[in-house]
Amino acid sequence: MSKVKYRLNDPGLAPRRTKLEIPGWAGSRDPRKDGSHEQVWHCVPFSEGAQYGIELFYPYDNELHVSTRDGRLALEGDWGKRPDSGIQWPPFRNFGDNFYTYQLLLDLKVEKLRSKAPAEGRTHIFRPGEPFAQIIVIPEEAPFELERMSEEEAAERELQSRRIYANRPKLAAGTEWTSSTDTVFDGTYRHLHRAAKEKARQD
Repeated sequence: MSKVKYRLNDPGLAPRRTKLEIPGWAGSRDPRKDGSHEQVWHCVPFSEGAQYGIELFYPYDNELHVSTRDGRLALEGDWGKRPDSGIQWPPFRNFGDNFYTYQLLLDLKVEKLRSKAPAEGRTHIFRPGEPFAQIIVIPEEAPFELERMSEEEAAERELQSRRIYANRPKLAAGTEWTSSTDTVFDGTYRHLHRAAKEKARQD
């Protein structure tokens, strides 16, 4: 198993593998049933992708509100007295007109984080004890090439696709529901995901 080692000054950053907080940023704990409002965790491909990486927690006791007003970036928060450690204070600052930056003080051999300014009328809110940044570790070079499938491979994939489509009623049996916005959900992808994980374990 690969390891990502880190060194930090502020334990409040509390780096960990990204998790879906339910209830929390991933939405409320709405059951998969007719009339429920759809949540991100209802969608297996999205929730799998959302958990790929490392998340950091906002380490300060005060809230920070970042807004754009009349085209200008505004950072609002009560930071209190400058600490004796000599770090940049406040730790968030403007970076040009459209970005803001944060002195992270986390050693992962990366540069400072930069965040895109919120659109006019919107606000980014940083709250104590909540995740506020995500880091994704990727290889320096992407080790793949794009190649068109052969006719034989394409035919095999088409046959697989048709089998899944033909078995969808069976895969979705007892799991279909319609959200409060008339979006139809079912458990097809959950069943396929579970089967793929089981096959990977056996291999």
